[in-house]
Amino acid sequence: MGNFFADTLLKTAYRLDTSSDYAATKSFFKNLFLNDSYRYKKYFDYSMIVIVFLTVGIYLYDIKDNIGELLWLFEIFAILLFLSEYLLRFWVHSDVHTIIIAKLEECEELRISPNWRELSWIIIKNKLSFMLHPMSIIDLLSIHPELRPLRLFKIFRYSEITRGLFSVLATKKYEFGVLFIIISMTVFIASSMFYVFETANPKVATYFDAVYWAVITIATVGYGDMVPSTIESKVASIFLVFAGLGVIAMLTSLVTTTLGQRISAVREQKSHQHIGKLRDFALVCGFGKMGEELSARLHDAKVDFVIVEVDRNRTERAKSLGYKVFYADASKVETLKTLEVGQKATSVIALTKSDITNISIVLAARSISKTVKIISKANDTKNEQKMLFAGADEAIGLGLGAQVLAQFLSSPISYQAIYELIADDKHLLAEELFVPPTMREARLEALEAEHFGCLVLAVVRSSGELVFNPSAESMILANDKIIAIGRPKRIEGLKLKLLKVSHA
Repeated sequence: MGNFFADTLLKTAYRLDTSSDYAATKSFFKNLFLNDSYRYKKYFDYSMIVIVFLTVGIYLYDIKDNIGELLWLFEIFAILLFLSEYLLRFWVHSDVHTIIIAKLEECEELRISPNWRELSWIIIKNKLSFMLHPMSIIDLLSIHPELRPLRLFKIFRYSEITRGLFSVLATKKYEFGVLFIIISMTVFIASSMFYVFETANPKVATYFDAVYWAVITIATVGYGDMVPSTIESKVASIFLVFAGLGVIAMLTSLVTTTLGQRISAVREQKSHQHIGKLRDFALVCGFGKMGEELSARLHDAKVDFVIVEVDRNRTERAKSLGYKVFYADASKVETLKTLEVGQKATSVIALTKSDITNISIVLAARSISKTVKIISKANDTKNEQKMLFAGADEAIGLGLGAQVLAQFLSSPISYQAIYELIADDKHLLAEELFVPPTMREARLEALEAEHFGCLVLAVVRSSGELVFNPSAESMILANDKIIAIGRPKRIEGLKLKLLKVSHA
């Protein structure tokens, strides 16, 4: 029974995965909801904003006057529309069928029964990430007719400007957190003083009255409905007014600085509108020595690519070489979303000098797309495993990796084939085999790599010379390094064969 159910489920998942109509429909709604460059999205957003304002207006009118049948029918239409939107967003959030295919194929390969509880939890957890998002909660609650005022918050979803503003403000969480603590402490101290010193004041009957007094004093509003009657309260009010001026100055400075950064970023993005015309391109994050070499190879191979660099001097150098450059921080999710990672940008290559930054780029890119190909440079070999754990498809060492990657990029077809081989089969490893110093000169065919099901990509001489895609007649010398791809056990067999040949 279990096998029958698993087979049926897998066939259904395959059918969805290979259905062009299903893929086209899902792609349409995904672009309509999430892709700001999609030409129909702005019309959808404008229409939804108008409907939100109309339904809220109907709600306000209904408070004192009964709405007619026509307006009530429009409200029903709006409820059905918002419900459909929520369900469609829930649907396009992730591909459940790909999760099912991956897990059941793994079970088939290992010849084990599926763990339905684990599979169900993976799917539920994936969908919960959408349901528990603040905007998704607002979308769900605002469907109810009595909670129509909440629909005004939906405008933040449909307006690109407000989305960008909130994403920038979110980067200042620490600063706003500190400011909130300062305001809270000031209000608490001031309201406590007013509550103690104004016990005889009939307008301070509760502690909340004191809190209200403190807030309007800090805001320097001064409605005049409450005035201090004791000397202590007057002194406290004077200090509180100056404290309020300081708090307002801090808040204004923080907001204006953040807005200035947002405006600068928008201007920079507008100046690179030509990047939006590219399709199927690579993102080169970092234009150091390795990034410059890689860019030159991509340019020679006529492969479309965009350089993402946060250093102004390097940006100008890349521009002077005629490359397409995007001046931004590649470790920010907003930057990668702007460059449509996973949609137009099909690969991300992190080549900065900082492993922490490279890991951040990997995490940001993987959070946007589960399918985008990610290669990261590891300045320290100890961090290679961390990069793979963060979501990189391949972590490349500082010295050897630059040479191998450059050689791959000089032959895009070979690079693509090998890369897809590694990315699609998570059981494959790219391994360095060290030739012992006792090794006598021998041909590569003596290792019988094909017999072990391994592919030899390159041989690195002790002098640093790289022999890419060596032939069977290529010689192996003492202290060479052999770069091979294969399954772990087969790689181990190739290592034993290398030791046997070296002692022959």
